[in-house]
Amino acid sequence: MNGAVVIIEVNGTKRGIIAPTEDIILCQKAQEEFSMSCIARIVSFSELYGGKIAAALSRQHPRDLFDCKYMEISLFDEVKKGFILNLLGSDKPIIESLQPNCINQSPALENQFQGMSNIEFTYKDYEQTRKNLIAIVNNSLTKTDKEFIISFEEGNPDWSKCVAGNLSNYPSVQWKLQNINKLKTDNPQKHKQDIQTLKDFIK
Repeated sequence: MNGAVVIIEVNGTKRGIIAPTEDIILCQKAQEEFSMSCIARIVSFSELYGGKIAAALSRQHPRDLFDCKYMEISLFDEVKKGFILNLLGSDKPIIESLQPNCINQSPALENQFQGMSNIEFTYKDYEQTRKNLIAIVNNSLTKTDKEFIISFEEGNPDWSKCVAGNLSNYPSVQWKLQNINKLKTDNPQKHKQDIQTLKDFIK
């Protein structure tokens, strides 16, 4: 294949879904590009886009930031429920998604993204998109959202304040809470420091 590398990612179901799935036809541009059509069953709009935003903040991969740059959403509130589900189920502490340590992804842009799209996406575009996304997400969190996030990281989530409703039965959320409470037990000082860092950032 002329040196091309094909990576197949198998994603197990660990999050669950909060809304009915949808059957969507392949977009017109893709139909024309590949001379084919298909219908795919996908998660809801909120979960699809909210999940992509959560992934972009967590992984900071150029592919995710490219997708975010061209998302067709008018308000973050449209995808906030899906974002919250994915934020709570992330492998990383919430603060690392809301205030990510911006890493240098120029090698990833060159080696893992260039050639995937015929739309130009420079590293300058990447950095600006990341900066904009971080600002949009944080500016869209209400006082109630922030209070819920803090209660969640404290290990005692106030689900009445969660915009996505009670997510306590979702596998990824249970796993995250289990880790939070383990930290509270094993290293209460670190847990206390982590909570204070989060409060200082989102106050």
